[in-house]
Amino acid sequence: MKNILRMIKQRLKGLDYGMLISFIILGVLGVIMIYSASMVSASKGALTGGVSIESNYFMKRQFIFLIMGIVVVIFIALCININFFKSAHIQKLMVIGTLCLLLITILIGKEINGSRNWINLGIFSLQSSEFLKLASIFYLSYIINQRVRSHKDYQLKHMLPPLAILGIGLLLVLMQGDLGGTLLTVAIIGCILIYSDIKNKIKFQIMGITLVPLVIYGIYTLIFDSKNLYRLKRIKVMLDPFKYEDNDGYQLTSALTSIGNGGLTGKGLGNGIAKLGYLP
Repeated sequence: MKNILRMIKQRLKGLDYGMLISFIILGVLGVIMIYSASMVSASKGALTGGVSIESNYFMKRQFIFLIMGIVVVIFIALCININFFKSAHIQKLMVIGTLCLLLITILIGKEINGSRNWINLGIFSLQSSEFLKLASIFYLSYIINQRVRSHKDYQLKHMLPPLAILGIGLLLVLMQGDLGGTLLTVAIIGCILIYSDIKNKIKFQIMGITLVPLVIYGIYTLIFDSKNLYRLKRIKVMLDPFKYEDNDGYQLTSALTSIGNGGLTGKGLGNGIAKLGYLP
């Protein structure tokens, strides 16, 4: 028991309190915003098929999820040794497991808004592409760290195999129809490489190899892929949102109108008018 308490005490000393406090503040703000946006719709039954519920129902549900999240974060910080992720077997298991999950999602996933990137588990749905983001961070950091420990110079041939493995994951996410998730994961990988101590020459080589297929795919999906013309519409809406105010530009024009009405400080908590039947 004393050893456990000593270990927890040591972990508390090394805890990143700034990050933990930021996490809690963002979570609490999220709970407040959910209450502000949903209280009218909940009491009118607009979100439950006409069945009226308590105005704070969604706020309470979100608060429960926040508490669960805080407990998980603290448990990970205090009880899981970072050396656990430095094991080659764990890294292989993590990457292979993520790729298998992405493949399963393509085969049996639930399609939402044109993207098949959700697995329905009954109680909740799981978005498999989120695991690729985590796996990319852990796996690429592990590879770079291994090169540092071995005191070997970075070469392109040493970085291409792990990047190719992550590239397979990105391709599977693209096959799910989630271009946004793919680009965000590419950005995460890019940031890790940029802030690492890899030579700039190698960084530019990797970026060049990565950007070529992305640009080709981007041109294809925007111009030639008839199934994904909505992406081209998004660009047009961004350039002139009020021209499409009644349909594709509704969300963007509503946001701009809200900023115009509320200004820098807003109208005050709960005093916004968008939630009074104006939200689809």
